[in-house]
Amino acid sequence: MVLAETRRAALERIARFLMSGDLSRTSLRGLALAAGLNDRVFALHFRSRSEVLKEASALLRGEFGQRLATALPGATRMSPEAMSETARQVIEAPTIKPYMSLWLEIIGAGARGEAPFVDIAASVINQILDWLETLLDIEDPADRRAMAGLIFTSLNPIVMGTVLTGVNARVLRQARWA
Repeated sequence: MVLAETRRAALERIARFLMSGDLSRTSLRGLALAAGLNDRVFALHFRSRSEVLKEASALLRGEFGQRLATALPGATRMSPEAMSETARQVIEAPTIKPYMSLWLEIIGAGARGEAPFVDIAASVINQILDWLETLLDIEDPADRRAMAGLIFTSLNPIVMGTVLTGVNARVLRQARWA
């Protein structure tokens, strides 16, 4: 029981650490420090960096999903146009923006082929697509999924702009844009 509680608390601390938005500090040593555990105790709880990152990201995806659900309580299906505007407003909300910042960084790492971010990025993208799809008023499931993909793609510049102008100004400084 104590081991499970320690592991859960460590995962929650690592999830908060990930929300700080610096994936470059996710070595095993960095994750152990974030978890508040020494290397030996950390190794007792987690077999690999990949396992830790996937489990901490799963916790964050759960929180993100709850925030998406509460962003539109009682929402009914809507047209693609209405869904595009609604999705833009949701991703710019202060309760969602920190997650979008992390997801953007994870998707970028996944696009570069960095393990385990390829799998985590796919899970995040599917979660967002599923959310969009459930709210679209399109009968045909294939058309609904395709439209969710189009809306997701159209949101990318908005996500980039929203995230990079405030929440993640560090990225701009590193890129020498600011």
